[in-house]
Amino acid sequence: MKYYSHLALIFTLTLLWANSTLGADKNVLDQFQKLLRAEEAARGKLDEKLVGTLKEMQNLSATKKNKNLEDELEAAETKVEDAKNDILENHLRLDFLNSFTGALENSSSKDLKDGTVKILLDLAHKQIVSSSESGNETNLWVFEIYLSLAIKDIMEPNENLADFVKKYMIYASIRDPRTPTEFLKDRDYISR
Repeated sequence: MKYYSHLALIFTLTLLWANSTLGADKNVLDQFQKLLRAEEAARGKLDEKLVGTLKEMQNLSATKKNKNLEDELEAAETKVEDAKNDILENHLRLDFLNSFTGALENSSSKDLKDGTVKILLDLAHKQIVSSSESGNETNLWVFEIYLSLAIKDIMEPNENLADFVKKYMIYASIRDPRTPTEFLKDRDYISR
């Protein structure tokens, strides 16, 4: 009977340990799924903004004979270009987050920071090869390398990975990536 109670205790402790380590990985994945859902929700808002701008253009009067119509059309075209750029950025963020989250799910690395840096290198490599084959060139690979540098050299030990990636994604842009140098200068120190 004593043997079974020790066995039960060992089994319970093993389950608790396994759940605590799996919970950390699940928590990280859940945080990235939340980021992904937020970007998907933003996509809908960006589409609404674009449609609204196009409707504004349609509501302009083509019978105006003065320069006012030309100015209004030019301003509306600028708004459409801005909306297109925002949609492209959102699309690149969704692409990145889907690939990154999938790679995180399949990662066997015990060290989250080191594993993330390796994942980003692999994603950048795949992006370059894919864009070379398809002819659809993006700066996603540049963003992934810059992000890997930021995670490796700037992210603090107690900092939440998903929060860090979100802040860097907002700062750096995927469409037109910025180096981690200015990010380091602009960010607040995280202490926990």
